[in-house]
This record gives sequence, structure tokens and C-alpha cells, in this order.
Amino acid sequence: MGRYQLKIELLSDMCVSDGGVYNSSLDTDICYDRYGFPFIPARRIKGCLRECGQELCDWGMTIPVSDLFGDKGADTNRAKVRIGNAYPEHYDEMVRQAKEYEGNLIFHPQNVLDHFSYIRTQTAVDYDTGVADPTSLRTIRVADKGLVFLANVDVDDRYYESLNACCDTFTNIGIARTRGLGEIRATLVKGTEKPKVDTARNVHAPYVPGAMRLDYELFLEEPVICKSTNGGESRSLDYIDGGKMLGLIAQEIRRQGGDFLAFMRKGEFFCSNAYLAVDGERCLEVPANCYSIKNDHQRYVEKCSQKSIPKEAEKLQLNMMKHCYVRMDSAGNLHRETVRMEERYHHRRPEDKSIGRAAEEASGDSRFYQMSSIEAGQRFAGYVTGTAEQIQTVYRSLSGLQEICLGYSHSSEYGKTQIKVTGLKTEVPIRTAELKDFMVKLESPVILYNDRAFYSTDIADLDAEIRTVLGFSNTPARVKYIDRYVNYTTVGGYNVTWNMRKPTIEAFDKGTVLLYHLEEPVSVTLPGQVLIGERVSGGFGEVSVRKLEMGEEGRILLLGKQTSASQVERVHADPGSLAEALCSDLFHYYVKMRAVSDVKNLSGKDAELKTEQARPTVSNMLLMCRENSSMNAIAGSVEKRYGRKSENKEDKLKLAGRILDFAEKRSEPLVVLFSEKYHVADFEFSREAAEYLYLEAFLQQLKYSIREREAKGKQKEEA
Repeated sequence: MGRYQLKIELLSDMCVSDGGVYNSSLDTDICYDRYGFPFIPARRIKGCLRECGQELCDWGMTIPVSDLFGDKGADTNRAKVRIGNAYPEHYDEMVRQAKEYEGNLIFHPQNVLDHFSYIRTQTAVDYDTGVADPTSLRTIRVADKGLVFLANVDVDDRYYESLNACCDTFTNIGIARTRGLGEIRATLVKGTEKPKVDTARNVHAPYVPGAMRLDYELFLEEPVICKSTNGGESRSLDYIDGGKMLGLIAQEIRRQGGDFLAFMRKGEFFCSNAYLAVDGERCLEVPANCYSIKNDHQRYVEKCSQKSIPKEAEKLQLNMMKHCYVRMDSAGNLHRETVRMEERYHHRRPEDKSIGRAAEEASGDSRFYQMSSIEAGQRFAGYVTGTAEQIQTVYRSLSGLQEICLGYSHSSEYGKTQIKVTGLKTEVPIRTAELKDFMVKLESPVILYNDRAFYSTDIADLDAEIRTVLGFSNTPARVKYIDRYVNYTTVGGYNVTWNMRKPTIEAFDKGTVLLYHLEEPVSVTLPGQVLIGERVSGGFGEVSVRKLEMGEEGRILLLGKQTSASQVERVHADPGSLAEALCSDLFHYYVKMRAVSDVKNLSGKDAELKTEQARPTVSNMLLMCRENSSMNAIAGSVEKRYGRKSENKEDKLKLAGRILDFAEKRSEPLVVLFSEKYHVADFEFSREAAEYLYLEAFLQQLKYSIREREAKGKQKEEA
């Protein structure tokens, strides 16, 4: 596979809409990331290139469209090209700055977005009357003409010429492409290896001879889709199921000439689910026996039996904790963590290219659809266990990888992930413990059969499976009682090799807790890895066992406090940097707001500046601002226009002089005040430019204020 970059230059304004509306003042927005940087989704690019390939075929050229871009739902003919999202030039450096100054208003996502785009308005005209149709005004955000976007492209070298031909005819993208928007120039250039996000973390841990467990960490460069049985493409799991890693391992073993079936016969092999990782620690589902306290965000109640509610919590309203992931710190405090999810909107254009929009199919199915995914930029951790020979094979397969593709739709826009082996260790040996009270928690969904070979969610079947695995199934009389805190889920999947769906099954969900209370201690066998149920190789059936302290009762415990944001760091507006450009943009808004406030608060003799008598002078000075670009030039124009010896001209000259003096005085400290307000350092903006900017804003607001007073006066006369 050759690595290239697709360079997209905007020859006109462009709107690649994401289908979402985030505020009432905007009808159509563009796609942008969490930092505010606009981007062109890879699926839009791939769709446009496919159309270009089909058009070239219509013109008589031979373009292998199906081989190049793949067929829908076909595993045997996957796309030979992989396209990433197109981001602005120098994106990595700009993101580094955005992360460095995260929390500072200068780098607020909307400020970043405003730097690369602006809002246009448009309306429909009634051809009979020649005026705008009522309620037809629309606002649309567009990316600025002149921006350059870059997308990483991996393509089989045999198809390079065909892809290059498609790029040559790729001239428009986005909405309203037939009405002036979205004109582009696309060029396929030889790419360079993309620098990794965190180079230090991409070094794999050294191999440990005899290791029987391999820990790994995933960093999502792009969103990842792990389809949920409930909701199809519109919903994604918020973790990466073990089946994805099992498939990746199988693919790498086969690619390197190995036999995956022979590999699996060497012993019991297990791929865990990869859950959210915070500070290198793998978070787990909150236990179902933990209850939140209504209107209390700092404490929670952990029940150790159905009746074990602490006395101080008896009058409190308790609710089961909603689905979340947790980790425990060294002080025993529980920290709640949330996986960031996102939805992106997509559409399919009709086969009839004369229809320039997405339309419903004859069956009534909409061509608009949304895809839920795990947001990029997050880390997930998991592990695999097996025999020493299996782990050695897995390590050899993964250590040669740094970038992988996981999940659905990973030929464009989704799925690119970095992988790193974080540790190898020998398996904890099987041990025997004397337990009387203990907790069994499901760390992943569990699929069970009953004695009639049907899938079961009967708690009795789960209890029987646990007793068998732990080795005390022959001592049922010793169990005093079992407390049950149960979650349920639906699991399924899709086998791309067979091109068939897996059966949809009701199962016990992760977080389920069974608390065992025995009449007397019993010898329990605890294997190093407790697995129960079916399909354990693909992440199902992971179980943990914890001993309860003697007489342990329900407790009110503290939730770990979220790390508070440190003091906002000052933004260094280095010349030529994005920080300087954003500071300049925001300074313009700041000056205008100061001018509005100053006009509103004019008092005493200065209040004469917004009387009706001052209107001609204000209007003339606004024209001077448009004709001149400096304060000295404006002062010269004032002197030239009003410097004649007449009483009328002399009064206007004095009024214009007062306006210039007022603007000079009020604009002097603006740069200092702005820097202090927005925590900016080293921001340079020339004094003359600040005076000119303030004067123009001040005059515009004066003119508006005068008109407003005149309108109010007329209303009073009419009343």
C-alpha cells in the first residue's frame, strides 16, 4: 500500500454540512471537531471520488470503481483505497496549541471555528412580486475560500493511476455545489509518514519469556464504530468488544502465513473487552450494588446485602447508578468516568444523478442516516490471556503494528487506531481460598445455556455456573442466601467472513453482582482468570471475585472529586501563530463591544455626540473611515472638509475634533485591558490600528444610537 495525501484547495466558499443544528441562529452548519477546526469527512470525499470514477466510465475510460472503492456489504471485494478526514494544513500543530491552552476563552471552539469560516444569509425571491418570500431567510456557515485541506490516503499501488484520474475530475464538494459553493482543486501527492500523536507511548513493552497475559492500550485517532444490537448503525457500544481484537489477531496471523485454527487449538485463549483507560488504568462498569443518592454528587451507597443500608442513609432517596465506568484510587474513593460518544450524519445520493439532493427510496427508506461512534482522542485498555506459545505469537503479530483499523466503515472516516503493548506478565496461578462472604461481579456480558440447551437469563443458571467454576457446586446447603443485583443486555454481531448476522441473544450485562453469604467458610477455587459462559474468546464471560470483610455492612462512600481545571494559562500570542490570529479576531470583537458600551454610557457634555445635530458629522466621518486607513489620514480629511471659516463648518470641526479626541483617549488602554481580561501575553497590536478600529466602531454605534432616539421621538409624537 502506498501512502499519499489528497490536497484539497478551496476555490470558493464551501459548506460540507454535518446535518446537525446546534443553535437557533444557524440553519446549516459545517463539520468541525471538538476544538473547532473544520474538516471534510472522508465518506464525503470517497463518495465524490466514486461519482467521478463512474462518470469517467461513462466517458469511455476504464476505471475499476468496485475494486477501488469497494462494494456495499461485500467482504470479498473490500475497497483498495483508504481515505482519512481532510483537515486544514498544519492541523497537528494547531491542535497542540488548542490542547495547551484548553480552558482559555481565546481557544474556545467557536472562536477557532469563526477564524476559518463565516455565516452567510440567503433567501428565496417571489418571481411575481420581485421581493423575498416570507419566512424564506436562511443562514449557512461556510468555510473560507482559500483554505487548504489535507487527507491521508492509502491505496494499492496498482490502482494509483485510476485514483489519480478520479482526483483530476474531482472539482466540487458539499451542498449548493451548483450555485457557487464547493469549488475545489484536488491533487494527489506523495505523502509522508504521519507523526504519531504520542511517540513515547508507541514503544511496545519488551517480551517476557513464558508470559501468559498481554496488556495493550488503544488510542483512537479516528472515531470507532462498534455496532450495538439495539439500534444498528444509529447506536454504538461505548467500548471495543473483544471480538474486534480477536478478529485483528486472526487477520495478522493469517497475513504472516500462520494457521489461526491451529493457534486456537493450543489452549484456551481469551480476548477481553477494551474499556476506557484513564491515566493508564482500565476502568470497569460500576457494580450494580452501588446506589447514587438523589441530589448528592459527592457520595454513594454500596450495599453488601439487601438490608444493609446504613442508618444515616435510611431517609435518603437511593437510585441505581446509571451506566458508567469507574476506577478506584489508592484512598478507596470511586471515580466515575464517561466515554465520549458522537453522532455524525450521512446520506446516499440517488442513482439518478439528475436529482441533486438526497431523496427517499421507493421503499420509503430515507437516504439520510446517522452513525453513532466512540469519539476520537480517547484511550482504551484491554488484555489477552492464553498459553505462553499463544501469547508469544500474539506479541509477534502486534509488535509490528502501530496503526490498525477497528470496527465498521474503517475504509473511510472511522476506525484508525494506534495500538501499544503495555505489559506482559505470567498468569497468576490457581489458588484456593476460604470464603464465607464474597462478591462475584460480571466485568463483561455473560452468555449462558440452561440444561435444555437454550439461551438463559435465569439467575439460577448463573448461580449454578458460578458455583461450578469456583468449585463448590457440591455444597449447596452451605449457602445461606444470595443477594442479586442484575443487569441485562442484548448481544449479537455480524460475521463478515460468512456475510451473515450472528444470533441475537439476551444475556447478563456487565456490572451484575451476586453477593454470596455462606453459613460457614468453604474452600473456593479461584483460577487466575475467572471465565464463565459461552464465546469467552471474544470478550464475554469475564468475572471478578472479591472477598467481603467479616460483618461488612452497607457503607456511604465518597465519589472521587473530578480534577478541577488548573488556573487558566496565559496564551502567548507568538507572531505568525494560530494564537496570534485568534487574539486578533477576538480583539476586533472586544473593541466593538467597548465602543457599544461607551456610546451607551455617554453623559454630561459628551452626550451631545449622540444628538440629532451630530448626525451629519458622524455620517461624514464614517465615509472618511471607509476612504482612509489611518487616524492621521482621517484627521487630515476632517481638517480639509471643515477647516473653512464659517460658523457651521467651525461647529462641525469642533464636534469632529471631540470625537477624534474621545476615540484616542478611550482606545489607548484597550490592548492592555484585553490582555488582562482574556489572559493573553505578548499580544501586539499597533496603537494607530487600535485607534482606527475603535473610531470606526464608535461612529457606527453613534449613528445607530442617533437613529434610535429619532425613532423613539416620532413614536411619542404619534402617541
